[in-house]
Amino acid sequence: MLAEKRKVKTRKSMYSMASHLLRRPKNCNEYPHGTAVLSERQTKARGAKDHTWDASNTGNIYVSFILHLPATYKTHEGRFDLEVAACLAVLETVKKYGVTQAVSKWPNDIWVKGHKLAGFLAEDGRYDIPGSHNSLLILGMGINVNADVRRSAELNSIATSLLCEKDGQAVSREQFFADVCLILEKRLSCPREDLLSNFKAVNLFREHSKIVVSCLSGGAAIDADFIEICNNWDIMFLDNSTGKTMTGNSQNFSVRPKVLKKILVVTSGPHNMSASHLSRWFMSILDTSKFVVCLVPESAITTSDAWMKSCSLLVIAEQTHEPELLGENISIYLKSGGSVLSNGFASLFLAKHLGVHMKELQLDSFISETNLSLVRLHIETNLESNEKQTPQNGVNNLSCDCMLDNNSTALTLSSKPILFPTSCTCFQFYEDEKALLYESGQTVGLEVSVDTINSLCINNGDHSQDCHKSGSPTSMQLKAFYLNSDKLCKSVALFIHNSGHGGKVGFLGFDAGVDDPSSVSDTPEFSDTHSDRFRRDKLMMHVLDVLLG
Repeated sequence: MLAEKRKVKTRKSMYSMASHLLRRPKNCNEYPHGTAVLSERQTKARGAKDHTWDASNTGNIYVSFILHLPATYKTHEGRFDLEVAACLAVLETVKKYGVTQAVSKWPNDIWVKGHKLAGFLAEDGRYDIPGSHNSLLILGMGINVNADVRRSAELNSIATSLLCEKDGQAVSREQFFADVCLILEKRLSCPREDLLSNFKAVNLFREHSKIVVSCLSGGAAIDADFIEICNNWDIMFLDNSTGKTMTGNSQNFSVRPKVLKKILVVTSGPHNMSASHLSRWFMSILDTSKFVVCLVPESAITTSDAWMKSCSLLVIAEQTHEPELLGENISIYLKSGGSVLSNGFASLFLAKHLGVHMKELQLDSFISETNLSLVRLHIETNLESNEKQTPQNGVNNLSCDCMLDNNSTALTLSSKPILFPTSCTCFQFYEDEKALLYESGQTVGLEVSVDTINSLCINNGDHSQDCHKSGSPTSMQLKAFYLNSDKLCKSVALFIHNSGHGGKVGFLGFDAGVDDPSSVSDTPEFSDTHSDRFRRDKLMMHVLDVLLG
């Protein structure tokens, strides 16, 4: 059995496990069938077609299995059988650990929302087992388990891990690996027909999926529609430019989803970092098989509908150079049904343009000669239930953190507040004249209320209409507010509401595009911000989910 009574060898570091094994003396007694060789990290990891990949993060699983199998497995189709068996085994295990959005991606990867979680490679060991008809094969796996790849500049847009998908909850690698081995042994005994049908059932690409096919020998990418995976593991697709049906294998083609929806993040220049940070952050948490995040200058936001047709969300992340012109173009976009999110100082611009009352709030800096401060988010959730919560002193008695369930947009709750690093200048909307901001240790509290609140009217700048009717197109989707000292008066700090034309408008009263300072500062106030990074991810996922509908 692979999970027990087999030899397991571990290495702290290795250049490439497959290369290491191929260079070893050809002694099958040293590597019996089912031997697993694990490395904590690899310096020269390689995948299919000798492509290199990053295996330098610790906390993951990098393993090669030594298999003694009939020589038929040395063929391309035979090695593909092994890769699919491994893919299905890991995918089944990953879903048992709660990551239910994971899918297989032809030819040999596991993706979660467009980000790679695992990859597989089977290779011919170039050694025939003496006294048998078997040959030595090497089945390699790379599984991102406990590495926080979202904070990696090189990997955050293309990779994920169990740690990231489980909101920072670490997984026992030993138990996970044992679970994989038990399922892998069963999968390795399955005939190709079963492997094929099971692989198709969980594959990212479905019939008529829009894909981009790249020819590995060069040439232009092909705009295509996916048709199916063939019995020999080739893919079949329709070339939309020629109308011809084509087939090919993974040695000739690579395939990716065709991404049609864009999130445009407007930047005012190279020296303003909020737009860059938000862009990287969004790429790490959004489904990149559906959305692409693009940094664009203000000049790209014109009256033309060319950019509006593909833009699912427009993000104004920084102060603007030409507020009047940009405001007019945003109004046109909103009328077309588009959604907009403003951040920090950009919320000041958008609020003025739409006639939203707001006031500047200046926080104390936690690091001398910097513009860094903290806001602490307290969450009040009005659950969709027939049972009404009884307010106490004007505040709902259920005051918790707002988080998202892994499998849906349903809210789950926890009691710990969320820390957000931000700039010292924040903004508050609809401030009560009597409200005094509630501060504790110079940390301003935010309370987020998720409910349908029909108390705001923004209809292209016209504030004279009645906005309190149930079902009004301006009803709020998400609301956050600062608390005063006695928690009786509230000042809005974050809210999202319907635009009245099918889209939504969101205001962040603080700058969410500030990098976590805990890695560069030993200031005590910032010590907990790093541990809150996954909870910030989850809250921003919810904000984006609401805006994207």
